[in-house]
Amino acid sequence: LIDADLRRPAQHRLGARPKSPGLSELLTGAHPLEAVIQPAVTPGLDFIPSGGGANFTLSMIYTNRLRELITTLRGRYDKIIFDSPPIIGVSDASVLAGAMDGVVLLIQHRRNPAAMVLRAQQIVNGLKVPMLGVVLNQVPLRSGEDYGYYTHNYAYYSEGQRPKRRATTPGKDDKSAPPADKLVLGESDDRKS
Repeated sequence: LIDADLRRPAQHRLGARPKSPGLSELLTGAHPLEAVIQPAVTPGLDFIPSGGGANFTLSMIYTNRLRELITTLRGRYDKIIFDSPPIIGVSDASVLAGAMDGVVLLIQHRRNPAAMVLRAQQIVNGLKVPMLGVVLNQVPLRSGEDYGYYTHNYAYYSEGQRPKRRATTPGKDDKSAPPADKLVLGESDDRKS
């Protein structure tokens, strides 16, 4: 797990770990890889914090170093996860996404308007990076009748078929997230799980 949100890092606080040295020092050459890896945050999960560079940005200058880092880490780890800043308004996320094999968008429940979610999707699609999925977080477990377990509405649809009705019907003024049938994820036909 790599905290690549260099302006507002948070991952080091979740594990009560030091923020530095980290990714910013690694990419500038101030510290080697072994000095920034914090082993076993949880079994099987090493961590690289963001680092101390408050004015550091992932500009195009560091794109090659970032790609070299990813190549090195692929030789050591099965999966590499970068926690990035929001993709809208921060160039670091676009630079980072361009070096990734895929992107998962994290959307905060009732905080990210539909237009913002669709704009984020357009940015990812423009970078020609597969969108692997979307995570909706901070959904209250008990916030009314329109939430809950949806196993009774779960169904498969063949290509071209559309569901006759949605599993839930949010209010007409609800702009927090687009309906599932309006959010189109990146094509993944060429990628096998």
